[in-house]
Amino acid sequence: MRALPLLALLACGSDKAEPSLTDTPPLYDGPFIYDTVGADDRLLIDTLWIVTEQAEAEIAADEGQTPEEFLEWRIDDMNDTLERSLVESSKVRSLGVHRLIEEDYERAGQGVGDTSVTISYALTWLSTYRETYGADKVMIVAGTEEGASGAALGGGDVSAHWVTFLPVEHEFGHQMGASHCNKGSSGALNYGYPSGGYTDDGEAISFSGISGGTRMCGNSMAFYSNPDVRLTLEEIDDLIAAELLPDGDWAALVGDDDRVAMGHAEYANMAEHWRSVASDAAEALPVTRYDGDAGAPYEVDDCVAIYADEGYGALLEEVCSGEKLDGLTDISSIQIGQGVHANLYSADSYGAGSTCGGQLMRLAYSSPSLAALSEHHEVNSLDDAVQSLIVYSPDDRDAHRYSESPYSFYGAGTAPSCGGDAGETLILMPDNRDWSATGAQYNTPVSVPFAVDFTVTSSHSGDDNPPADAMTFFFAKAADSYETTPPTREQQGVAVDGTGYAVELNVWTNSVALRDSDWSLIGDTLSFDTFTDGQPVAVRVAVTADEVVVTWDGAELLREAVSIDTTHEHVGFSATTGAYTIEYQLEDIVYSAL
Repeated sequence: MRALPLLALLACGSDKAEPSLTDTPPLYDGPFIYDTVGADDRLLIDTLWIVTEQAEAEIAADEGQTPEEFLEWRIDDMNDTLERSLVESSKVRSLGVHRLIEEDYERAGQGVGDTSVTISYALTWLSTYRETYGADKVMIVAGTEEGASGAALGGGDVSAHWVTFLPVEHEFGHQMGASHCNKGSSGALNYGYPSGGYTDDGEAISFSGISGGTRMCGNSMAFYSNPDVRLTLEEIDDLIAAELLPDGDWAALVGDDDRVAMGHAEYANMAEHWRSVASDAAEALPVTRYDGDAGAPYEVDDCVAIYADEGYGALLEEVCSGEKLDGLTDISSIQIGQGVHANLYSADSYGAGSTCGGQLMRLAYSSPSLAALSEHHEVNSLDDAVQSLIVYSPDDRDAHRYSESPYSFYGAGTAPSCGGDAGETLILMPDNRDWSATGAQYNTPVSVPFAVDFTVTSSHSGDDNPPADAMTFFFAKAADSYETTPPTREQQGVAVDGTGYAVELNVWTNSVALRDSDWSLIGDTLSFDTFTDGQPVAVRVAVTADEVVVTWDGAELLREAVSIDTTHEHVGFSATTGAYTIEYQLEDIVYSAL
């Protein structure tokens, strides 16, 4: 683990008065519940802005604003458009702004390019921060010179823009699965509505009297298509005055009911489509920001306050940016200043001596109940279990990854974590994280010949698709493999740096194989289903100078002759998902010399 120079013990160099345990009552009464539904009974689609350093500088120079001032109102406008379009069961909630730095590009091996590049690498640059924020959706904004291309792009969980071109509502519509103008696809309702409407065959009617159409078809009208929205000419005049509709010959579009439609029952009903996918969108990642006043940030921007009682009762300590603290007990709630993040560890000394670092949660937001937060994330409760913590600036990547555990965790889209009753289960890949790759590298060199024994449990909670993709045990890797390149989906999470080997256990292809540093097969692929369907299975991988043997549930599964390059000595585990997902949990990991 790299040194962490910015962190200092709380007792050192601090001129703050020592806070003491108080008997003050909680600020808020429970019970506390984390949910995808907010206090106003609307589904919360949590969305994070991420900006480049060039974008931040451009916004300051040209607009005289912070990124927050320049961007946040756009989400309010999108929610106004949803309400105007009669989508009242969900809303987009801003999680604030996260800044990309040069280290993110170095780790991913890819800098900002046009929006097609940016959209592809956004989650890799964001890495484990996405889990910290609980971001269902991400909108990235690059500087105009570094990000400008033919168009902004949106799809899946990410949209990409640049400072001088921000069609946020249009691209977010793509992130919700919407298309552009219909071209005759009957019943496909995730389309925009052109100003002239559609023919009976679903072809857009050319109408020069008004430019454009709704957000997904021309983007000149501040509506998502909905045939139930029918406007009078007086209402249209008011919307024109508010710059929410373009001026033009609206009278020519008046129907038999003396109103103008904003959608088509057969060809354009984005509102219905949005409602149909909102629940899945809101549940993409577990909520980390508590809704309502109890989720407000701590009053000191660069500090956190920890409390013995839920609801911020009985202050224990105030810990500020650049400080760490261990030997803790009895923490039930925590307030996070808006300028810092905090890592919580259930193992003393930040995970030292534990199998996978102790139960660890990274927080960007205040939590009035660590028990409720843990329950929502389906991990062992952190209530009264936090024994150490660090507080750091959000752009301090070393602190973000800091742990004294035997493993270093890496991720593209998601990352490994710890769980289980004792915090000793390595959750190599959490379920329902699509298009993701993870890596967990053991920090101590392991020399050939050796064997690793572990128990693997794979599972999938959905019944609408098969589990996929795969996990590996890799070995003979360079120590800095994951410091120089992220986990790679094409190689099942193994860092592509030209070193090492991997035993691939592929659920998607029902195969087992040994791979070299170029991801080429060594020997033959074995047809075998390694999905355990929630049951633990004992696995052993034995590596000698000239052979690799894999044992599954006590029986030999694979034996391959190979001359091992022993230049490097680092080992670990990786996993990937694609359109389909899987959870991998590892326990009882033991390395032994042969």
